[in-house]
Amino acid sequence: MQITDAISITELSRLAQKSRPTIYKYIQDFESGNESAVPYVFLELFQRIQEEDISMEEIREYCSLRFGNPEEELTPECKDFIEILKKNQNRIDFPKLERLLRKAMF
Repeated sequence: MQITDAISITELSRLAQKSRPTIYKYIQDFESGNESAVPYVFLELFQRIQEEDISMEEIREYCSLRFGNPEEELTPECKDFIEILKKNQNRIDFPKLERLLRKAMF
């Protein structure tokens, strides 16, 4: 399944809080096989859309978990942490980080 068959660029842009040109670039890189240019959170989402029969509700849930809700206010510490992650996204092992965070939450 193509990414844009599952969700519109406008909707994904809103959910991920990224510009439409950025979303277009990520999709183009993904579909051309240049996966190293796609941030992990988008790569994971695109792979799920392509490989699974994922519903719009599941896409929205994924985006809410990974990108947050634009209406929610974050603490300054969370904002700082997010900025560190963004700056270092190419060097972070996100699956390992996710496992560690899940352990810390329970």
